[in-house]
Amino acid sequence: MSVSTPTGLGINGSKSRMVPRAIAASTGGVSFTTTGSPTVTVAAYGGVTYDVYTYNASGTLVAGSANRTVTAQVLVVGGGGGGGQGASGNGGGGAGGHNNTAITLKAGDTYTITVGAGSAPNGSGTASSLTSSSGGRVHADGGGGGGGYGVFSAANGGSGGGGAYSSGAKGTGITGLGSDGGQPTLNGSGGGGGASQAGEGPGNSGSNGIGGYGGAGRTWIDGVVRAGGGGGGNANNGGAGGSGGGGAGSINVNATSGTANTGGGGGARYLSGTSGSGGSGIVIIAVPRFA
Repeated sequence: MSVSTPTGLGINGSKSRMVPRAIAASTGGVSFTTTGSPTVTVAAYGGVTYDVYTYNASGTLVAGSANRTVTAQVLVVGGGGGGGQGASGNGGGGAGGHNNTAITLKAGDTYTITVGAGSAPNGSGTASSLTSSSGGRVHADGGGGGGGYGVFSAANGGSGGGGAYSSGAKGTGITGLGSDGGQPTLNGSGGGGGASQAGEGPGNSGSNGIGGYGGAGRTWIDGVVRAGGGGGGNANNGGAGGSGGGGAGSINVNATSGTANTGGGGGARYLSGTSGSGGSGIVIIAVPRFA
């Protein structure tokens, strides 16, 4: 399996069809058999029509006999980190790593898909991956957990968790997959990092005690934004979650969890309530159709 960097594509609309578990689909002389019950849609992006295999849970894709080389566009997003949960202002969870690339599908290979879980509060998300039986792997780390006030510092990950109020540092992200979390200050906690933007520090509205906003996610060829960071929790207000499934922070109520199958980070609470969990990841394989 060879890996290269994809070019940007726009979205022209799509239509959907369901393919049951372990039923073969065909794309221009290349047949594919799946397990794990992915959803299969037919979609046009940038003037190219694709069969799009969307895995919300782990499974496999087997490439059958082929009469041509097929290069697929692939998205792998790790599970999001949970919001921190300490005694006071806590940091938002970092988004799962967002890895978009192109791979050449090889006839006879089995591609094993692992979809990472989002974490409960105070934890980091699990990695997602696409692995070929003949070698080669596309991988995205889980998001780092947000910092817990008086308990622990934010964790590193695909995107880093936001730092907790007055204690500990921000988590760092992995270049190409995500961004750093927001740095805490004496005024409040930071938001979790997103795929395309770092989490913000507190006081984004110009006032003290406002939780940092989660960083924004990244758009794939399907036009969907994924992997947004979670907002921090603080005394005056919780920070907003980043676009792409990041959960919002809160004050004295439960924070919002990251959206499932986006890799969004969980929002963090202030003082009472429960911080949000990270959203699960996703793996998508878009195979071009040929006449």
